[in-house]
Amino acid sequence: MTTGGGHQHNKRPYWTSTRLVVAGGIIGTTAATIAAGYNRSNHSGNILADDNSTIEVDDPQTMFLDTTDDSDGNSTGGNINDPPNNPPVTSKEKPTCEHCEKETKAKKAAVKLAVKHEKHIPDVTHGTMKTTTMAGRDRERNWPHPPHHESTGAITLVENAILTYAPHVPPPITRTEPAIVKVNMTSDSVIKRINHDYKYPVWRFGEGVRGPFIRARVGDVMELTYMNKDKTGMVHNIDFHSVEGPGGGSAVTNCETGQTRKCLFKLLYPGLFIYHCSAAPVPLHIGNGMYGLMLVEPEEGMEPVDREYYVMQSEFYVDEPDDPDSEIAEPSYSKGLREQPDIVVFNGKEGALTEKHTLQARVGERIRIYFGNAGPNLTSSFHIIGSVMDKMYRDGSLMNPPDRGIATTSVPPGGATVVEMVPRVPGTYTMVDHAMFRIDKGAVGFISVGGEKEPGIYESQDPPQPCPGCKLHA
Repeated sequence: MTTGGGHQHNKRPYWTSTRLVVAGGIIGTTAATIAAGYNRSNHSGNILADDNSTIEVDDPQTMFLDTTDDSDGNSTGGNINDPPNNPPVTSKEKPTCEHCEKETKAKKAAVKLAVKHEKHIPDVTHGTMKTTTMAGRDRERNWPHPPHHESTGAITLVENAILTYAPHVPPPITRTEPAIVKVNMTSDSVIKRINHDYKYPVWRFGEGVRGPFIRARVGDVMELTYMNKDKTGMVHNIDFHSVEGPGGGSAVTNCETGQTRKCLFKLLYPGLFIYHCSAAPVPLHIGNGMYGLMLVEPEEGMEPVDREYYVMQSEFYVDEPDDPDSEIAEPSYSKGLREQPDIVVFNGKEGALTEKHTLQARVGERIRIYFGNAGPNLTSSFHIIGSVMDKMYRDGSLMNPPDRGIATTSVPPGGATVVEMVPRVPGTYTMVDHAMFRIDKGAVGFISVGGEKEPGIYESQDPPQPCPGCKLHA
């Protein structure tokens, strides 16, 4: 079946795409398009109107297929093989408002689509979401989605990102306007000790077996300069879970040794996000240490706390060295496939948060922990022995209110969470993955709390003592 313009109507689902045009480190255009079937696009992400002219849309967050056209709100798309009901876009047709001019053109260029399941159609004008079913029943509910953002050209403030390594966190964002945040990152490989028995050929971002903590604000534009310094010849890239677009940025950051990539990414959602290398084989790059955390603060910023810390869980899959005199273990891909790690650690190595490196706090202080799970396989059951999480931002979401009074939370591979605690009794509080056998693989960290206890909360005739051979209490 053909469309009015004479093109073969394609049976594949209609799609949207977003592309960043970067020139000399500055965004030239941010274009988002809706294509009426694959043959209705020019394969570059733009819509072809009936006159074969190209329609570009500036704001990728305001482009949606419209499947409700008749007066009672019923879907008019019919079967996916039916021709489109929209008339051709002509120069005489005017948009409903100046702000959404290009959005209106794209909607009129797209064909109607009715699907067998519910399709969500955000209404960007009224801030609600309409759900249309095949039966034609509509309902509306509040639904958060990115607003119309300023173009990059409207952002005049430029600043260099402060990057820190675990367990340290950059200072809070104090500005109230978006900025272009310059982030300089590198990758390389180095032999590092990962536990008392082994050293390991670690691949890393920056200087740690966990990448630097990046802090920005929603609406900021991250200006990334990324260089691959890995002398082994491995190709690396960065997949930011905070970035919308192909590969989370990995599609435009692929770097061979000695290459540099420069990109701009607009941060549309607040939250705590993992980033990691996504070059093939992906699990090996993550398992070898290429991961980190990025915090995108909401517009109103984060509530003040007394202390903030960066904690990341990860796993190593190793084969013992062939040379009995060598401490350098080798990666074991077969153990990774079986999901049987030899080592499970916080912050890149066993003992990173114990012994002489415990986190510090005082009674009555509010402590915020940005916790991520790099995986690459295991889900973490994050728990702080001796404390109840006063606040817990599930899945790292900062768009929703926190849960309160949580003891243990699940954090999947590639996931993150933000937790807050207020210790009321001095002593040692122990961070664990509550899959307790992982304690013997290294997943232990201590928070040492000083000060005077609050009366009536924790009373005993004898002072707290660690049990013999215990790994949970200092």
